[in-house]
Amino acid sequence: VYTYRVNIKGEEHFYRLRVAALSDTDAVIGFADKNREIVNELVMDSLMNEYNSIFVVDLKQQTVRSIKHSADFPELNIEGGNYFEIARMTLKYIEHDFKGEFFRMGDIKYVQKTFRNIDRREIIFRLAVGKGEWKKSHIQRFGEAAR
Repeated sequence: VYTYRVNIKGEEHFYRLRVAALSDTDAVIGFADKNREIVNELVMDSLMNEYNSIFVVDLKQQTVRSIKHSADFPELNIEGGNYFEIARMTLKYIEHDFKGEFFRMGDIKYVQKTFRNIDRREIIFRLAVGKGEWKKSHIQRFGEAAR
């Protein structure tokens, strides 16, 4: 399998090529448009390298699941759970002066209102555990659930 990119009207587009031998002298060559899949892989690789933990929240179902686990938040290494309960669990890791916004982010209606007109929110906070390190939380809206 070979992955390659082609410039189409000024934009990079990704394809995969697969060669399968039919016999000693014959082969089948297949081409597949894999742009969306490969771009998603590149984005995920970038996120995995940049962030300590990654969570996916479904606002309609009010669920959350951890994609990348962090040693900073051992109890939050979850495969799934109720968004409200998990958001409240984070509070014990956050220094007192920074808990307010995290408390509000535990309210689905507040999150939906917050993301009605913006796609990204950044919260800078300090951990209440360990050495009290400073952290930054990026919250990114995907899809239409928050609108």
